[in-house]
Amino acid sequence: MSNQRLTQCPHCKASFKVSEEQLSAANGRVRCGACMNIFDAIAYSLSDTEKQTANKPSPEPSEDQQSSAIDLEDSLLESEDKLFADNPEEDLHEPGYSGSADGSDEFSTSFLELDSADNSDPYSTSFKKLDDTFVSEESEEIIDESWTQEILEDIQDEQGKQKVEPTFSASAIEQASVTQAETSTESAFGEPGSGFSETSPYEKIEFQYDQDSPNNRHWLVSLLFILANISLIVILLGQAVWFHYEKLAKYPKVSELYELACEHLSCTLPKLEDIEKIKSNNLVVRSHPTQRKSLIIDTVIVNEAAFNQAFPDLALYFSDINKNIVAQRLFQAKEYLSGDLASWHEMPSQQPIHISLEIVDPGKEAVNYSLKFFSPQP
Repeated sequence: MSNQRLTQCPHCKASFKVSEEQLSAANGRVRCGACMNIFDAIAYSLSDTEKQTANKPSPEPSEDQQSSAIDLEDSLLESEDKLFADNPEEDLHEPGYSGSADGSDEFSTSFLELDSADNSDPYSTSFKKLDDTFVSEESEEIIDESWTQEILEDIQDEQGKQKVEPTFSASAIEQASVTQAETSTESAFGEPGSGFSETSPYEKIEFQYDQDSPNNRHWLVSLLFILANISLIVILLGQAVWFHYEKLAKYPKVSELYELACEHLSCTLPKLEDIEKIKSNNLVVRSHPTQRKSLIIDTVIVNEAAFNQAFPDLALYFSDINKNIVAQRLFQAKEYLSGDLASWHEMPSQQPIHISLEIVDPGKEAVNYSLKFFSPQP
């Protein structure tokens, strides 16, 4: 048999024995069989001195005390018998009533006389209920060892409830609220003596929501922040496109976008220019066939850029054997363009153009010559 210890309920001071198995099953927590209070049996265990005090028999009363107690008990029994006597007429309607018992009790005649004298006692039913209350209280004082099993079942139920995570939804909460409201209303109307009646006005609760909630303000601030960022990006892109026009407009597709934008914005695009993309080929210097001390310069120039640009200024250099310049001349477009080319204002892209110039012979020292292009001067 397992070891047992004596513990005492801190609520009703009832003492009872518990085994080590029962303590280990619920981590030392037990439920009092008298008041149903749950407490720590280990913390409220009785010491050896307290056990002896609890188990020590009470001292025997003296003869005078016994005589007084017997007289008091007789008087209480007599009063109790008078108060809790059976009423045959009322008990006749009870399903389990089998009639009054026939016995040789010396008080039976007085009980019958008391019942016949006052059959319509209005307090008989109340006394009977009071008797039932006393009986139930006395039964609760009896300590039943089956409470340990109930404790284990309660602990298992609590652990099962803790493991199950409740799920909530808006529809379920709303339905539960409506059901609870209907139940409360029905119970209030159905109870006798209630201050509510079926004709009482039903107060409808209206919920008002703040339109300017924090969520709405947060959404508005986020939208304004996004719009401000987009505007700033557009402005920065516009500045970059405008200030880098000369580089970006070299691409045909981008140049078309520039022209389309200026048509709607009434702006004038600066002329594109890339002198380094203008090349000269087949430069030839020869004596003039009809004029003395004159030279004829023939060359072919090509605009290798992807866009059209204005005709450049052309510079012709003559140098000696030591590459010292002995003569030079600068020609504008109107001076070296002749015939149909005189009406052209721009050099087409990737189209060769033949140029022929007549100059005075710089002398025998000019043995080297070269040609360079410059931006056109107004």
